[in-house]
Amino acid sequence: MKAYMQGCGNSFFIADATQTILSDEGMEHTYHRLNGTRKVDGVIFVSGSDQAAVRMNYFDVDRHTGRLARASMCGNGIRCIAKFASDLGYAGDSFDVETDDGIKEVCVAKGLVTVDMGYPRGFMQVSDDDFFVDVGLPHYVRFTDELDIERTREEGAKVRYDTDILHMLGDPRDAVQFNSVRVDSGNEISILTREGGVEDVTLACGTGSVASAYVSSVAKGLRLPITVHNPGGDITVDVKDGKLVMTGPAEYIK
Repeated sequence: MKAYMQGCGNSFFIADATQTILSDEGMEHTYHRLNGTRKVDGVIFVSGSDQAAVRMNYFDVDRHTGRLARASMCGNGIRCIAKFASDLGYAGDSFDVETDDGIKEVCVAKGLVTVDMGYPRGFMQVSDDDFFVDVGLPHYVRFTDELDIERTREEGAKVRYDTDILHMLGDPRDAVQFNSVRVDSGNEISILTREGGVEDVTLACGTGSVASAYVSSVAKGLRLPITVHNPGGDITVDVKDGKLVMTGPAEYIK
């Protein structure tokens, strides 16, 4: 079974691979065979797991080449496969999902999905307005008074491929994501994200929302929970026992 889903405008091709074993190359071949020319931001194969209810195998889709690049995590993607797996009967409303970033606890309720994203890692201040944190994917967070898509695209690409910056950040195994963040109030921010792997600005980023909210709480004193306004929709980020918790929509699209 295949489906198309979206989380705040972040679009995905999702396929059920619980009854087969596919290599990364096999998943890419299967995606191109089943999907055709439809444009999506990411590809997810749901497979079996001996550690959780299901496993998420996630790939970004390069908007320029159409090639797939495996990534450790996707915040909007895990919400979508949580609903997908629950709807198929592989799990109930609350269950664990295995990812390349470890086990994530999810809860599906009333059109929203909540995900325990775990502890933030590697936080550092790079400059007055620039910060870094890993929340399943590495995120470079830059505060700004005005959000601009083209500037985010250009600045994000520079960070993504700057070897000096990457070395300073510890040479992350995943592509570095770039967030432009505007503080709107004591518990609201607006963001733009240039996603590495997609290699462009997307309508929303789940891990970017989590990273931006966390950095805003630490660096700017905002109070969690924080509502994160993405161009495609809102995501709420809270903290529980030191772990970051993300809540947002997951919907099927035709």
